[in-house]
Amino acid sequence: MGLPCLQSVLLARKARLESQVGGIAMPKRTLGLVVRVARDDARMTQRDLAAAIGLKASHVAYIENGRRPSISLINLLSETLGVDAKELLVLAHPEAKKIVLTESPSGKRREGLALERGAQADESFRRLIHG
Repeated sequence: MGLPCLQSVLLARKARLESQVGGIAMPKRTLGLVVRVARDDARMTQRDLAAAIGLKASHVAYIENGRRPSISLINLLSETLGVDAKELLVLAHPEAKKIVLTESPSGKRREGLALERGAQADESFRRLIHG
């Protein structure tokens, strides 16, 4: 593991520990940090992630250091790392937050409505299985 990659791993672990333990210094949640931590959790190197999504390792490094990826690349990152695509989109493009979390005509947030429907489906499934 090269020095820059080791530094990325150490920074990601430090950020994760600070957020979990409630350390004094809370790093700003950025797309690069989320990608780095998810990649580390998946035990992938930048080269591994790059190969999985069809990029060069340097492009992954650019993203982890603040470059905004395209929406199609956000989707690939989401699928590969198991991170919510909406979260990545909003972190990469904060102006999209209004679009992602818009309210429906009934006044409920669309995301909240989807969660309610998901919970209803989970309950229906539990009743079906357990009788």
